[in-house]
Amino acid sequence: MTITLIQIGKTFFDYIDQGVNDYTKRINKYVQFNIETYSLPAKFSKLPPQVLKEKESELLLALMNKFNYVILLDERGKSFSSEAFARKLNEIMIAGYKKVAFVIGGAYGVTDAVKQKSNLVLSLSPMTFSHQLVRLVFAEQIYRAFTIINNEKYHH
Repeated sequence: MTITLIQIGKTFFDYIDQGVNDYTKRINKYVQFNIETYSLPAKFSKLPPQVLKEKESELLLALMNKFNYVILLDERGKSFSSEAFARKLNEIMIAGYKKVAFVIGGAYGVTDAVKQKSNLVLSLSPMTFSHQLVRLVFAEQIYRAFTIINNEKYHH
């Protein structure tokens, strides 16, 4: 199985990149884990937030087509404990999905079309995180899930 994190926009903080890179190395011991970052052309940056969200969502919808299973990270999604998330990830692997994508939208979120096209809408917390910080929290949770699945000591 290959897991791809699709994210909109660059990370502006080195500590987030460093943390995500560390967890990426750890996750790659279990599965192939890739990160794909996309941005709209600079001419779109001055658009009103709703229009920008629609343009980013159009891009995401096109990207989602190349995956068998898509999980959107959204604060209004379904919440899981770390153990339940590990079970869900294990179910996805057992079901034979080869190309799984996790999607993080831009700063203004995504349209309903992206939510509807997703197999699962997942919340990492009822709290709101910046779309950049979510990258680090998500990478840690994926790593934690694999340590739970493999009965390793990381998760207490």
